[in-house]
Amino acid sequence: MLIKSLHLKNIRSYVDQTITFPDGSLMLSGDIGAGKSTVLLAIEFALFGLLKSDLSGGALLRHGTKQGTVELRFELDGEEFTIARALKRSKDRVEQEAGWIARNNGQRQSKTAMELKSAVLDLLGYPKELVTKSKSLMYRYTVYTPQEEMKRILFDTAESRLNVLRKVFDIDKYRRVRENASGYARVLRERKRSAEGFIRDLEEKRIARQHKQTELQETQSQLHTMQPQLKEVQQKATTAQAQLTQLESQLKQTQIAAQELRARQTRLESTTQEEARAQQEATALVQAIAQLEQSLAKMKVPEDLQAQIQQVESAIVAAEQALREHTVKNAEVQARKKEVEMSIQRVRELATCPQCLQAVPHEHKEAIAQREQSKLAEHDQQIQHHTTSLQQKEQELTAARKAREGLRELEKQAMLVQQTQHQLQEKRARHAQLEQRKQQLLAEQQQLKQQIQQLEPKVKESAAVESRLAEVKKQALAVQGQESELRAQFSGLDTKVQMITKAVQELQQEITKKEEAKQGLAKLSAIEQWLTEHFAVMAEGMERAVMVTVWHEFNALFTKWFGLLIEDELLSARLDESFTPVMQQNGFDTDLTHLSGGERTACALAYRLALNKVINDLISTISTKNLIILDEPTDGFSHEQLDKMRDVLEELALKQVIIVSHEPKIESFVQHVIRVNKDEHISTIETA
Repeated sequence: MLIKSLHLKNIRSYVDQTITFPDGSLMLSGDIGAGKSTVLLAIEFALFGLLKSDLSGGALLRHGTKQGTVELRFELDGEEFTIARALKRSKDRVEQEAGWIARNNGQRQSKTAMELKSAVLDLLGYPKELVTKSKSLMYRYTVYTPQEEMKRILFDTAESRLNVLRKVFDIDKYRRVRENASGYARVLRERKRSAEGFIRDLEEKRIARQHKQTELQETQSQLHTMQPQLKEVQQKATTAQAQLTQLESQLKQTQIAAQELRARQTRLESTTQEEARAQQEATALVQAIAQLEQSLAKMKVPEDLQAQIQQVESAIVAAEQALREHTVKNAEVQARKKEVEMSIQRVRELATCPQCLQAVPHEHKEAIAQREQSKLAEHDQQIQHHTTSLQQKEQELTAARKAREGLRELEKQAMLVQQTQHQLQEKRARHAQLEQRKQQLLAEQQQLKQQIQQLEPKVKESAAVESRLAEVKKQALAVQGQESELRAQFSGLDTKVQMITKAVQELQQEITKKEEAKQGLAKLSAIEQWLTEHFAVMAEGMERAVMVTVWHEFNALFTKWFGLLIEDELLSARLDESFTPVMQQNGFDTDLTHLSGGERTACALAYRLALNKVINDLISTISTKNLIILDEPTDGFSHEQLDKMRDVLEELALKQVIIVSHEPKIESFVQHVIRVNKDEHISTIETA
C-alpha cells in the first residue's frame, strides 16, 4: 500500500487542503501544533472511520463548521483506490455519514461507514472480525502507531502487554480455542450427567412395558369373546327396527287415509252448501230478470234523438252568432251617433275659425248643424233596425235552448235504457254460470262420496296397526338397551386397548431414546476425555510454540534495532518471556524509567520497528508491508542518535516511509519534505 494524496476539508485546522505523498522517505515538518498529527489521524479515519476510544467525530470536525470530508487516494497491487468519508454536526454530536470508494478513478460506489470499513479490510488483507472492533490493532502496529501509545505498551503490565500482542499476532485464537474447548467440555459433562439421569430408570421402563403388553393381550382376548354376543344382539335390533319401520309406514298410510277422509268429508259438506247458495242466487236472478224486462218495455226513446239534438245545437250556435253581430253593429252606430252630436255641439260653441282666425257667422254654424242633424236621423233608423233584430234573435235563441233541454231529458232516458239492458245481460250470464256451477258441484259430490266409501275401510285398520306398533316398540327398546350395554362394554374395552397400545408405544419410544442415550453416553465420555486430556494440551502447546517463534524473531530484531540506535557497549536490551524490554547497564538490570528520554525513545522505536517486521513476516495476507508511518520517533534523541535515523531508514528498505517530526536534521536524509504551517488557526501545506 502506498499513499498518493489526501484531501482535507474542514478537518481540524485544515479548511480545504490537498496533500500529495511521493514514494520513498517523506518528512512532515512543522512546529508543534501546526497540524502534522492531524494528517495521520485523517488517513486512519479515511481507512477505518471513527474509533470510539481514540478518534471521535468531534475531535476531527473543524470548530464552527457543520460538515467535513476526508478523501484518501492510495495505490495497492498496481491499482489506485480512492475512498472518501464525511462528518456532519447534528444538534449535540458529530456523526459519520455515508461515503464512497472508487477503483482506478472509476465509478463511485456509495457505502455506509461499516461497509467502507469492511471493504478496506478486504483490500488490506486484515482479519474480517476487525469490522466490529473499535480499534484496528493490525494497522496501529504495522503502519502507524502514535509514539505515546508505543511508550504506553512498554510501561504496561506484562499481562496486558501479552494480551495486546496475542491479538496483534492473532495468537489469541489459541487461548480462545482452549477456552471454547473447556466450555464445550463443561457442556459435555452436563450432557453426560443429564444422560445418566435420563437412563437411570431404563430397566423400570422395560418392566412396565412388559406389564402393559400382558394387560393388552388380556383385554384383546375379552374383546374377541364379546364380539359374537354383540353381533347377535345387533341382528335382533336390526330385525326389530325393520318391523318398526314397516309398521310405522303402515300407520302413516292409515293416518294419511284418515286425513284424506276428513278432507273429502269437509269438501262434500262445502260443495253441498255452495250448491244451495247457487240455487238460491239463481232463483233471485230469475225474478230480477223479469222485472228488468218489464221496465224496458215501458221506456220509449226516438230513434233519431241524436240527429234532433245536433240540429237544435246548430240552431243555437247560429242564433248566438247573429245576436253577436247585431250587437256589434248597434254599438258601432251608437258610437257614430255620439260623434255627430259632439260635432254639432262644438260647431255651435265655435266663435272664430281656428285656421283663418275670423269670426264664424251664426248662419254658417246653423247650416253645418242642420247637415249633421240629417246624419243623426239616419243613425237613429239604423239603431232601431238593429234593436228589432236583436229582440227577434233573442226569442229564437230562447226557443232553441228550451227545445234542447227537452231533448237532453230524452237523452238521459236513453242512457237509462242502455244501463238496464246491460244489467239484464249480466244477470242472464250470471244465471247461466250458476246453472253450470250447480252441475259441476253435483258431479264433484258424486265423486267425493265414492272416495269416502273407499277410504273408510283403511281408516278402520289404524287401531290394530297402533297396537302392533306399541308392542314391537317395547321389544325393540329392550333389544336396544341390551345392545347399548354390550356396545358400551365393547367400546370401553376397545378404548382400553387403544390406551394400553399407546402406553406401550410411548414406553417403547422412551426406552428407545434411553437406549440411544446410553449408547451416546460412551461417545460423550470419549469426546470429553479427548478435549480435556489431549486437545487443550495440544492447543496450549501450539500457542507456546508460536509464541516462542515470535519471541525469538522479535527479540533478535529488538536487540538489533536498539543496538543500531544506541551505540553504547555498556547499555544493551533484550526481551523477557513476557515480551517486556529488559535493559542492562554495566551488567546490571535497570528499569526503563531510569533511562534518559532519548534512550526510552530509542527503546520504543526499536520495539515498534521489531513489532512491525514480525507482524509483516508472520501474516502473509497483509497488503501494507511497503508503508510505515513514524510519529515523532526521535523525541529526546541526541545529535548522534538523529544521525542513526539515516541508517534506520536504509535498513527499513520500504517503498514509502512517512516521518512526522519537528527535528530539522531529519530533513537532510529524507527524500521529500512537506512543511505544515499554521496561521490564524488555519493549516497550509508547503512542499520542499
